[in-house]
Amino acid sequence: MQNQKNILILGSKYGSKLPNIKVDEIYSANGAAERASEYKKIYPNTYHTALVGGKYFLVADGIKERVIESKPDKLIVRAGPIQVPEEFIKYNCEIIQWDRKGGLKIQSQYFKLGWLDIVFGEIMFYESDFISRLRHLHKCLKFRGFLGCSTGLFAILFAAMENPNAKIITSGIGLTEGRRFYEEENTYGWISRNDRELARKGKLKLNKYNNVSRFRVEKFLSKRVKNLYKSNIISLDKEFVNNAFGKLWDGETF
Repeated sequence: MQNQKNILILGSKYGSKLPNIKVDEIYSANGAAERASEYKKIYPNTYHTALVGGKYFLVADGIKERVIESKPDKLIVRAGPIQVPEEFIKYNCEIIQWDRKGGLKIQSQYFKLGWLDIVFGEIMFYESDFISRLRHLHKCLKFRGFLGCSTGLFAILFAAMENPNAKIITSGIGLTEGRRFYEEENTYGWISRNDRELARKGKLKLNKYNNVSRFRVEKFLSKRVKNLYKSNIISLDKEFVNNAFGKLWDGETF
């Protein structure tokens, strides 16, 4: 296709490379905004949209700072609204915020059965036993909401929706357990204060990595994505192709 746009989606999977190709726009997920800055050292003046999870952005170590330092052109906050740091105002950054219901409505467009797929995936796959599933459902209904996709997978599908017919190139998103590039080797990643307290009391068993449960949900949801949103996906991460969809990148990297 002539004049086909190239869109780059960046996640934080440890060890991922960047594609050595000029793209029209970057979408980054949370701390992966730092990788957008690395890419722009080679390809400057590339428009950058940073997507973040509201609470995670504010409280997880180093996330807010990485996003601020990347100076994105647009900031999209999931599960907001939040008090956006003043630095974004100074950068003339466009700011968009969605509450949990707004994010769920947008996300529902990507799946064959809409919000039903998200709710089913959240209930059946976030936890692995019946009692834990009931507890998780209670939390979702009471205050968490139904997150569905992590910000990384959400960014891929959102970019595909915003850029129909574009080539969507992804890096750093694998839907596999592991640490993020900015985390120490032996780490549990960010864990909420409540979960830390439950773990201390022996009421909650922590996974080695804090993304294990979310990726179980996403592996289900990836099978429910409409063909419309996954037909032009190319990934630098073999794990993403194996666990979700798309073709493997065969170009140069840096």
